[in-house]
Amino acid sequence: MKNTRNIIAFFKRFNKRADHEFNIDGLTLDEIPEKLIYIKLISDTKTMKKVQGFDLLERVYFTDDRGNRIDGRIIRLNKKTITVKAENGMEWRVSPEFLKRPV
Repeated sequence: MKNTRNIIAFFKRFNKRADHEFNIDGLTLDEIPEKLIYIKLISDTKTMKKVQGFDLLERVYFTDDRGNRIDGRIIRLNKKTITVKAENGMEWRVSPEFLKRPV
């Protein structure tokens, strides 16, 4: 029962941010994993496109969880994240959604 609630909650969260909506009312338990795989593929594809919008050694910045601006250069383009080497030498794995280009 707990798994079913988790799956329904996942679909509701996904529907809020998706380009199209998934209705799970008519799905059997056998069909749900297939839909989850499809949703993960869509999500991964969108993230990969965002990552591909950046170049190695490009200057970027982001704000950490304390509100500090972190400036650095991209040193690695991962599947879902971008590794940034900050000016202080620390390396950060950052979602491309949080990276900005300096003006």
